[in-house]
Amino acid sequence: MAQELTRRELLALLGVSASMLTATVTRLSAQGNAAPGVLDVAVIGAGAAGLTAGFLLDRAGLDFQVFEAAAIHGGRAKKDNSLADFPLDMGGEWIHTTNLVLNSLSQDGQASRRATEWRPVTCDVSDGKRLYRDNSYALEWRGEHRFITTTWFDFFNDYMAKGIRDRIQLNAPVSGIDYSADPVLIHLAGGETVQARHVIVTIPLNVLKDGDIRFTPDLPRSKKRALKGAVMPDGLKLFMRFEDRFYPDMVLFEHEYETPEAELMFYNAALDKPTRQNILGLFAHGALATPFVKLSERQLVRKALRQLDELYGGAASPSYRGHVLQNWSKSPFHRGTYSYFSRSQPSTLGASIDGRVHFAGEAYNRHWDGEWGYMHVAARSAYDAVDEISG
Repeated sequence: MAQELTRRELLALLGVSASMLTATVTRLSAQGNAAPGVLDVAVIGAGAAGLTAGFLLDRAGLDFQVFEAAAIHGGRAKKDNSLADFPLDMGGEWIHTTNLVLNSLSQDGQASRRATEWRPVTCDVSDGKRLYRDNSYALEWRGEHRFITTTWFDFFNDYMAKGIRDRIQLNAPVSGIDYSADPVLIHLAGGETVQARHVIVTIPLNVLKDGDIRFTPDLPRSKKRALKGAVMPDGLKLFMRFEDRFYPDMVLFEHEYETPEAELMFYNAALDKPTRQNILGLFAHGALATPFVKLSERQLVRKALRQLDELYGGAASPSYRGHVLQNWSKSPFHRGTYSYFSRSQPSTLGASIDGRVHFAGEAYNRHWDGEWGYMHVAARSAYDAVDEISG
């Protein structure tokens, strides 16, 4: 993928621009608070979309608060520093577009320097009976980008969360949103009630589907239909450190997928990183992840090592030196990896309710561009939600 985009291409990619942001800030600042003790905006969730929304609202000078159910911000942007001598992306890892999108999302012209194109060369493929080399699969990944010495978590932490940490309330799950009232009432699980003129909901798809937040009135029929046509499948990320490198840049598997979004692959996580360590990643998603995510951590690691031993003549287990695991299916505030749409559109999920309840996140893309499930889409959707509030 080309490293340089025209201004028109970049705006089409992101859906926002610096001039649009300036106009939004001006309009929002002019609106002001409706009444003392009433927030301009309550943001539910401090993941990619929630942090970006807070970043924009702070620039607009509005009174807002971000409510996060977990004990740390970041959502599915999560990192680990314990296994390798470089940080590991335990959630979203790839930038599924040009790295220039980082500049636009952060409004910092230097942010793109954090990432480089991922350039795998070698790839083995297993058909269940034999292992064969087919490097053409690796070449298909050219154009994807990854962070060099940082992660997606660092990006949102350094750019979006930096100036709003005092506005983020952790361990604060929301149990209800009553938009029959004016202002909107946000009920916290701990018993507190917050009032706001607008609400931006950024919770993961499965959390919304499971009804953790009770809406009053109930969600519109169109949104309920869209929820039924969307899924957020099982998934996990496992990184293993080995003494020796016995594997190529990628290991893929031929399967009869139950859905197009079923995926299982091993990949060289140390590729393009400033390290001599051998770190192998396992990403499993969808139906292919389900047999893994139901296991205990010990069983899961043994299953992965056994699979590698079968492929590479027993080379994995003797060389194994440790691992880190993120089982996203068992994460209580996420319950899966990322969204997939087969019978509905993310634009329907992303539509606001009553002009006061807004949605942002990887599952709530308002653009008809076929994109969802990506970190940059989640952040871009926050721009859309804030612009929507501005009218």
